[in-house]
Amino acid sequence: MKVISVISMKRILLVIFFLSTPTWAQYVHRSNPGDPAKAGQAITSAGAANCPGAGCIVVNAQSVESVQVAIAGTWSATLAFLGSNDGWLTTIQLLAYPIAGGALGSPVTTTTANGVWLVPVLAMREVRVFASAFTSNTSMTVRLDGDPVTNFTHNRDIKDGAGRSFVVIGADGVTPAIAETVITFSQNKAGTVTAGLTSYTITANKILRIQSINCAFTAGATANIVRPHLRYNTGGACVAGSNLLLPICELAPGFGTATATEGESSCSVTVPDGLEISGDGTKAICLAESAIAATGTLTCNLVAYEY
Repeated sequence: MKVISVISMKRILLVIFFLSTPTWAQYVHRSNPGDPAKAGQAITSAGAANCPGAGCIVVNAQSVESVQVAIAGTWSATLAFLGSNDGWLTTIQLLAYPIAGGALGSPVTTTTANGVWLVPVLAMREVRVFASAFTSNTSMTVRLDGDPVTNFTHNRDIKDGAGRSFVVIGADGVTPAIAETVITFSQNKAGTVTAGLTSYTITANKILRIQSINCAFTAGATANIVRPHLRYNTGGACVAGSNLLLPICELAPGFGTATATEGESSCSVTVPDGLEISGDGTKAICLAESAIAATGTLTCNLVAYEY
């Protein structure tokens, strides 16, 4: 029987360890564990063909909740914040929240200036700062720092930050139309009310999180059925022919008499986790309806917030 010495066994285990350890050369320094004084790296070219390489800085983000990106120096380029969970076969655009004055600002997806950003990266295997356009570099330094987390004991989520604003869209006492028609509503955004609107455009670089939609219909002397809808346009004002995002419900109350409107029906659609739509300044939503008869009164409201 051949006996392997303890020294030989240690050598074998050491070889296995190095063969099974990922190659970290392409990754930027992470501040902890590591050397906090280590200098950042520079991007000196643009284009996907140069990444990994001179066109990007990459960090391994497994078990990391967020990454801090710090960019300084003299340079001219357009840098994008990107992530991937399949080895960069699929690239995902990430939202980066600028940190200034101890608070988080509105998220961006690219930058052309120095600064510090917080980038949520849950479910990402890798994160990179990528040059989609490059002109020059004199003294650029880019650092991506993130620490593994063992639990999620947030006191406050990113969506609950200082940039959050409530959005309520409401229409009261609307006479339904037989053909699909956009409902005219009043918009209350962070306390500012705007009346006479038919379309809500989601703010660029913000996320609209829809929490609930509530509708009620009171019939007149004629039996009626009303179907309110939530519609969505990815490139311009929302209209009756825009994509159907959500058929809200079908309101079919009983009906009263010529002198009494007693029939009433209501519905409420709640989304506990939120229905989220990212804004680019052109995407819009609207409330629309169609009915069997143009009688009765319809009331609807949509409750959401942007962050």
